[in-house]
Amino acid sequence: MNSKKNFRSSEENIRISEEERERFLVPSSPDNIITKRNSFSDDDDNADIIIREENDDIDSNLLADIEIVKDQYEELDNIISSIGMGNFQKRLLVLCGFGWLSDALWMMCVAIILPRVQVHFQVPNSIIGLLSSSQYFGMMFGAVFWGIISDTYGRKQAFSWTLGLSVFFGYIASLSQSFEQLCFLFFMLGFGVGGNLPVDGAIFLEFVPKENQYLLTLLSVFFEFGAAFTALVGYLILPSYSCFKEGCDVYKENNGWRYVIMILGTCTLIMLIIRILFFRLLESPKFLLSHNRKQEAIFVFQEIARINGNEIEIHLDNLSSPKHSNVSPESNRNFNKSSILSTQKFSSLFNDLKYLFKKQWITTTMIVWSMWGVISFGSVMFNLYLPKYLETVSKEENKEHSEGGEAIRKGLKGFMIFSIWGAPGAIIASYLIETILGRKGAMIIAATGVSLSTFLFANFHHHYSVVLFSMIIGILKSVNWSVIYCYTPEVFETKIRGTACGISSVFARITGMISPIITGTLISLSVSAPLYVTSFVFGILAILVFMLPIETRGRQA
Repeated sequence: MNSKKNFRSSEENIRISEEERERFLVPSSPDNIITKRNSFSDDDDNADIIIREENDDIDSNLLADIEIVKDQYEELDNIISSIGMGNFQKRLLVLCGFGWLSDALWMMCVAIILPRVQVHFQVPNSIIGLLSSSQYFGMMFGAVFWGIISDTYGRKQAFSWTLGLSVFFGYIASLSQSFEQLCFLFFMLGFGVGGNLPVDGAIFLEFVPKENQYLLTLLSVFFEFGAAFTALVGYLILPSYSCFKEGCDVYKENNGWRYVIMILGTCTLIMLIIRILFFRLLESPKFLLSHNRKQEAIFVFQEIARINGNEIEIHLDNLSSPKHSNVSPESNRNFNKSSILSTQKFSSLFNDLKYLFKKQWITTTMIVWSMWGVISFGSVMFNLYLPKYLETVSKEENKEHSEGGEAIRKGLKGFMIFSIWGAPGAIIASYLIETILGRKGAMIIAATGVSLSTFLFANFHHHYSVVLFSMIIGILKSVNWSVIYCYTPEVFETKIRGTACGISSVFARITGMISPIITGTLISLSVSAPLYVTSFVFGILAILVFMLPIETRGRQA
């Protein structure tokens, strides 16, 4: 049964004059700016002084202007909660999950095909890690680029382009004729993949009610499924289409890694087609409001309500909070100036960064970015180490198959089990973050658990203990990633959410590039060294989470 909901202004609101309303709702055009500046052309020195004073005035009042916008977001939050969690949000959950799944496919792909690529192109151990580093390098640039694009031109624009680039360069990468070509193409592939998480996470949070934000952690289930699926593809393909002895013709007998890339590219293509043909993404209402496009935001709300089987009536003045009734003309003038600045597209990035380093935000900003770097470093190190370690153990236990495909098959089977156990970790995370533990408590417990488990993993070498601890690490590692993906877009405001999340991903990509190189060096020193370093790194993560000043449980993103 359809229900119709009406949002009207309270009669107790103090009315704003028409002139003030026009200044508040409609930003001045760039032409007006030019006209004002030209009026000083007779006295350039005075013009420079006045413009500088106006800019200083904008900076000093920027925080107050942002508070005004936050009041408007509260009205949006009320409307989103009124519409509720319906068919639109459920479909969006799945489609945003495709971004997580795509990330897992391509990140795990490198770890699985790396030994086969090394044989194919006769790459020495000293530089084989460049393939993984190239991908992370591309993901670093992609995270920043697509984060800025989503904040500047809209979430909708980046939603499909990220998957599209992954498909295009994935297929081309499977045809590479040299190691250098493969590294470049994985850099470009990473550029597309790097935008999935910051963009898709922001989109999902901005369409769901506050009481359903915990569902963002369920997106990590898609990541773990993607990791397990990639291991399964490698398990089925690589042992039968790879070289394991000297003198084989790599161009005829070692093409399994190419088939793996093609299969993963096809899976990404299917996800892209579903996004484009079976779901019409609407632009985020919060993004529209941050760019003063209120009429479009109203249309989006009405369309979501229609898809969910409801009707809703919203008026333009519903998007102005009652708190705005006492906004002075001077505040309106300053808000108008900041609106002008926001129209200058990429230049707004510097304002966003300036806001992130305000006194009340700098601690959160630095800790969150450090958390991303630390968790990525530790996770990449363990993920790269585990398949090789399991394959080595299999060779030692089965000497007769040490030169064949049985060792790699057993190694990939163990890695697949490790990946599968990440799925319940994401589900556990979605429960824990809504308990008294909150986001911070869940991350502290998970990070401490990974630190202890990896330490024990390094000291117990029995087959069953290896399986047990790898399963525990798989669960707790998934909890950490699930919560940090949820916490980061929640703690930052809509205006700078894409940029903040994008830069967070940059730190993850930087440490992700460094980690494979350090892992190779550590393995040459000691087989257990990467595990001790991983244990130490996750201990640092637990300390960083404890230092966070903000708990986001119960807050509307």
